[in-house]
Order: sequence, then structure tokens, then C-alpha cells
Amino acid sequence: MSKEATVIRDCDVFSEKEVLEACLKIKLQKAPGPDNIPSVITKTVIQTNIPLFVRFYNTFLLCQNFPEEWKKTKLTLIEKPKKSPDDPIKHRPICLIDEIGKVYERLINQRLLTEIQEKKNGFHQNQYGFRKGRSTTHAIKAIQDLVELYKGMHCAMILLDVKNAFNTASWPVIMEQLEKAEISAYLRNILQSYMTNRTIVLARNSEEDIFGGVPQGSVLGPTLWNILYDDVMRLPMPSDVKVICYADDLAVFVASQTPKGMITRANYALNLVSDWMEEHHLQIAPEKTEAILLSYKRDVEGISFLVQEQEVKPQKTVKYLGFHLDRRLNMTTHIKEACLKAEKSIKSLKCLLPNIGGPSSTKRRVLAMVCQSTVLYGAPAWSSKAFLRINKTRLTTTQRNIALRVCSAYCTVSGRSANVVAGLIPLHLLVEERKRIYECGNTETDKQAQREMTLETWQEEWETGPESWTKTLIPDVRPWFKRKWGKTSYQLTQFLTGHGSFGTYTHRIKKREDVKCICCDAAVDGPEHTIFECPQWSRVRQTLYLELGEVLTSNAIVTKMLENKQTWKKINDYIC
Repeated sequence: MSKEATVIRDCDVFSEKEVLEACLKIKLQKAPGPDNIPSVITKTVIQTNIPLFVRFYNTFLLCQNFPEEWKKTKLTLIEKPKKSPDDPIKHRPICLIDEIGKVYERLINQRLLTEIQEKKNGFHQNQYGFRKGRSTTHAIKAIQDLVELYKGMHCAMILLDVKNAFNTASWPVIMEQLEKAEISAYLRNILQSYMTNRTIVLARNSEEDIFGGVPQGSVLGPTLWNILYDDVMRLPMPSDVKVICYADDLAVFVASQTPKGMITRANYALNLVSDWMEEHHLQIAPEKTEAILLSYKRDVEGISFLVQEQEVKPQKTVKYLGFHLDRRLNMTTHIKEACLKAEKSIKSLKCLLPNIGGPSSTKRRVLAMVCQSTVLYGAPAWSSKAFLRINKTRLTTTQRNIALRVCSAYCTVSGRSANVVAGLIPLHLLVEERKRIYECGNTETDKQAQREMTLETWQEEWETGPESWTKTLIPDVRPWFKRKWGKTSYQLTQFLTGHGSFGTYTHRIKKREDVKCICCDAAVDGPEHTIFECPQWSRVRQTLYLELGEVLTSNAIVTKMLENKQTWKKINDYIC
């Protein structure tokens, strides 16, 4: 494809604002490309020399060229989970690119996206991948909306697998799509240059030429993929047939009044998609294609679909975009699998998080956030199901196991108390919070407002819940949760929960015959007696009271600890 002659107008050159914005998007702590220059250095140099780099990048823009050196990428292979060792594509190739070249890619990419929006009104609305403000959650919500729209009809969804999609994307086809979209000639020339003479650096610094694919790890790659894939969602489908995409993950949704009509429409749509893939040099893997029926209909016997003459039978559950979907889309299966995955992570970490010793509660809490994020994935899509008894029980049980590890508590501590001591907001409330953020926006202001609402709800649940020793000590969860200092420990948690070396607890778990204090023969030895009354500790207790200038009680001790770091340390040292 020869370079199309065109002149770039003065108004088309990059401005200082564009270069600065592209520079600010450089992510630190990223692996460097073939030049081995850390991203922090590249970012600092460009930021402090913006006029110089404006002229620098405009030189390539005016030449309608992408420099050869920036077309060289360093290959890193990441193993795909749950892939067979014999699978030739069991690794995902990630291309490490020079950051200085990525800035140029960002500049071109922004121009390209602007033109696509102006000339095509953007990408098809059913493409949810590689698009700002869209996510897998939006894709699943779209499917849920379709099921609701066609409620009472026979519905099915067929999930197509494209073999090695990103690595087999055809460059000539991408250029054809750019021309079809009437993208400016100068941008097409630069992109033609971008896709010419590309090389990849392998082990021992050997180089190989590459002749196709969109580089995974690049800036332009995702946009070029969406340009290539856009027309598959614009195929002339039968009525009540929709194509939903997230990057290369393609789902064909079909609805009909009868099973026969559903099968006929589905097979016709699948043939259209299959032919389109072949024309665009992409290949479907029929053996990896899955299908699921999405309705309450019972006459489902004998239903199957044809993908390139291979029969695909509906399954009871499928995994799509990280969600476990069942026939009724009630998300119970997804919540169950998410909780099991989180619990598996907890078990793996258990030996690293002993009650005595090990990481601090702050570091434990970071690990807890990772486990919780597994459960909370795509929460807005299943938030309405989180309060079903079976789902709420699963969420509560899973989080209790996490909270016990965070605050180093005995396994007999309730989930409610463990969450408060560990500073973990109940999962069902976090699910609701994420749903609200999803609906009203994703700005920091929105997040802060929704967090305050979540804490209010948590406090209401805490107040109306059953009485406990922890509730006596921490009547308001908000200041405890928001504190900027103070770490929990095995000893402090015993006091905060009442589950520890106290007569009342050891008698309850049948380790002692009575609840008397072994130090002073008091009738009842509980946390209140040990900390506030037992004469065994009267001398150190009085010293503490003199230092604090007041006598502590169970209702005020935590409030006092939260006043400042020094007070926390003094009281903590006394308790522990």
C-alpha cells in the first residue's frame, strides 16, 4: 500500500497541551522497553522539556512516519491460567515498548479516536472493550437487560472463541477499515508506517520480523483492534439477534417465541459471523464455543446450535468475562464461585498470617483487600442478588474468615465483631456501594459521598444488631474505621472481642471448670474485670490513670485510644 500524498496543516500539529497530557499518562513502575530506560526518567525528561518534545514529535508527524526504533518491542510471555500444557497458545505475548514511543502512540491514538467519533459517531455501542467508561460489568448488564426485554421468550447466548485473535489481526484489513471510515490520509500514512517493518526482540537479543497482529501492551493496539472488529456488530442480523463484544470476546444473543425459531435465527447469525471472520482473516475455534439458554422455559430438550458444522449444546453454566452465568442469571453460581476463589486465597495465606507474630494488621488488611476484590468483581451486575439469604450467608462467611486473619482473632469470634475490629466494611454493603458508584458516576467526589453513606448504613446495622462486648467498647464504627493510627494485635483483639485468656471464655470453650479469676478469686473473670478491676494489675492501672488524667471505663476506653497516637500507645501497652 503506497503512501498517500497529503499535506498536514499547521492546525494539525501537536500542541504543548497535547504532549503534556500524553506525558502525564506515563505509568511509573512499568517494565521498560528495549531501550531499558525506566518510565520515571522518560516522564521527568519530557515534562521538563515540553517545547523541545513538541518539536520532536511534530517532526515525525509532518513526515507522516513512525520511527523504526519505536517499532521494536521486547517480548514477555505470561502463562494463561487453566490452559493445557500442550496448547500451542498457552502463553499471552506482552510487548514491552519504549515509553518515549508510547507517548507518540498516545498522541496519534487521541487524534484517531477523535476522528472515529466525528466520522463514524464512535465505535458500535455493543463494543465494551478498550473503551473509556465501559467495562465487563457494562457488558453483563447489557445481557441482563436483553433477557429482561425478551422475558417470556426462548433466549440463548452463544459465546464464540476467536483463535489467537490479537496476534492474527490482519494489517491490510485494518488499513481497509481505516480508509472505509474516511480517516485522514496523514493518520493512515502514520499507521501504515506503524505496521511496517515491525520486529520483536526474543531471548538472547535475537530479533524476528512480525507481519500481523496488534501489539498487546501498546497504546494503539486496542484502538486498531476495535477498528478491525467494529463491523461484526453491524452485520444484518435477523430480528431479536444481538452481537455483544468485549474486545475479542463475542457473544451472540438470540430470542424467539419458539425453540425452533431460536435455533434457526441463531444458526443463521452464527453463519454470518463465521463468514465475516473468514473474510477478515480471523478464525473461530468451534471446539471452544459455548452456549447457554437464558430463560425459564422447560421445553429445552434437543436444542443445539451449529458453528462451522460443529454441534454446540447448551450448558447449565458458562463463564463469560469472568462471570459465572446460569440459566436464570440469578448470579448465585457466580457469587458461590467468587467466594470459593477468595477462600482458596485465604487458605493459601493462612500460614503467613499466624495470630502471634507475622505481618502487622495494616499489611494483613492490604492482603484482605485483595481477597475481597475477588468477591466484589463486577458487583453492580449482581448487587440485586446479594441480599438473598443464601448469597448473603456466603458473603458473610467468606468475609469472616478474612477478618479473623486480619485482626488475629480466635475462630469463635462472630463475623460482625471481627469485621469491626479488623476495619472491614461488610461485603453486602460494599456491593451496594459499588452499585451506587456505577449508577451515579465514578468521580472521587461520588466515591467519598457513597463511602459516607455506606458507613452510615454500617453504623445502623451495628446499633440494631445483637449486643456484644465489642459493641460496648466500640459503639460507633465510624471513628474506629477512619482512625489514622493504632494497629490491632493478638492481645488487643482478645480484649476487644472478649475471646481470649479470660475465665468467662475459657469456661465457655470447656478449658476451665468455672469462671473465677485465678488472680483474685473474683466470681467472674471477664475482660472488664481483668482490665478495669483485678487488683493484680492495680499498680500499673493507677499509673496509667495518672498519666491520662482520668479513670477509664469500658464505655470510654476506645474513645480515649482514638484521641492521639500517644494515648493509643499507653493504653495498648497496658492491655497487652
